[in-house]
Amino acid sequence: MHVVGSLLGSLELTGTTVEDRAPQGLVQIDQDVVGEVNVHCTGAYRGRLVVSGVVTSSGSIGFWFGLAPAGQVDLGAVEGSVELANIDGPVNIWHGLNGVLTASTLAAELHIDGYSSWEGLNGSVTLRGDIEPSGLLDIVAPGGLTGSVAVDDLLGTVHVAADASGGVHIGGLVELLGIVQIDGDVTLDGHVSVGTYLQGRLEVRGNVDKTTVNHAISVGQDLTGQIRVYGSLEADPNEDDVIQIRGTMPFPGAFTVDFDGFDENDDWDSRAYVVIGHDRYNGNSPAVRVYRVTSCLGDMDNDASVGFSDINPFVAAVSDPAQYAAMKPGLEGSMVYHCDVNEDGTCDFGDINCFVYLVTHQICGPCPGEDDRGEPPSPQELAAQLADNVWPELYDDLVWVVGQAIDWQKTQELREYWTAVYNALTE
Repeated sequence: MHVVGSLLGSLELTGTTVEDRAPQGLVQIDQDVVGEVNVHCTGAYRGRLVVSGVVTSSGSIGFWFGLAPAGQVDLGAVEGSVELANIDGPVNIWHGLNGVLTASTLAAELHIDGYSSWEGLNGSVTLRGDIEPSGLLDIVAPGGLTGSVAVDDLLGTVHVAADASGGVHIGGLVELLGIVQIDGDVTLDGHVSVGTYLQGRLEVRGNVDKTTVNHAISVGQDLTGQIRVYGSLEADPNEDDVIQIRGTMPFPGAFTVDFDGFDENDDWDSRAYVVIGHDRYNGNSPAVRVYRVTSCLGDMDNDASVGFSDINPFVAAVSDPAQYAAMKPGLEGSMVYHCDVNEDGTCDFGDINCFVYLVTHQICGPCPGEDDRGEPPSPQELAAQLADNVWPELYDDLVWVVGQAIDWQKTQELREYWTAVYNALTE
């Protein structure tokens, strides 16, 4: 069916209980929807609906039984309303959502784009059910999120490709097991609220920037997932409790500022607090996994110093980054920054010489050049220090790292030194 102009009245699409006889062709409306489009098929819609213009403020589109995986909806802009049941096929809104979209569950991609001068999501998206593991709410418009998103449980992903100055509300029983990723800032009236548990990830790739709401991020009960702020954590003059977790933050829960590695431009405002239960934190607190990433190379546990406590996470990072992430949740993004003590851009066996120098001298890197390091401990002394400070479950990994490091040495003298360390560890 092809409507060359605007749809001013109503369009009814009906189907039978036999799924393959439900509407499944192309319905194309070249201009605006001023009236109503209603899909009454008793099976999920398997066709394609295209509206090249605007679903105006008086216009509406409704699907009684949702959208099948084989179906697709493409809309220009939405100023009115769109209502679906389950969304199992892709829905694309190309020029901004200023109206209302409601649905039950989202198991496919809901894509909201827009012109550079338009807000992306200035209206509202309400999901009465869940975003399933395969579901993605993707707000890619330059205007970002200025309206609101409300979801029952989040098992999939909400992605905002720009700033969020509106709200994301997650309020079911399972809660946030998936990912909320905001590529820009959380700013102005921006906020993310989780009614009970946050077990997945909340990532702000920009700054949490002086929001005017009570809490830029709030979690109603426990945080066993991660909140990652890649940029700065700022406070509004009238509100200094920027992050609130009303429950506890048991392992592996973590909160991190400057997640992707130290940047002197990424600040933690002295007035900005993270509240966990009844405790307030205003900076790096490694004991409870509240982190402001340090500038100290070699600082694998992010305690602003280098010493024997860094040996275990260093061994884990070099032998298996996933093991480091499990050991130090909240620091996996800064792992390479802290581990790369020879500053060649990688975390590998080539860092071991510098790392040993920093540990044995208990200083933050970068380490001096090879000619300025002085004599290292004897192989037997170093082996004893390493063995005394490595966890038993990581001993074999330590031996493997030392063995691999032998072949990375630049001189025969260094190869012989590390061979002697290896032999002392394996005697």
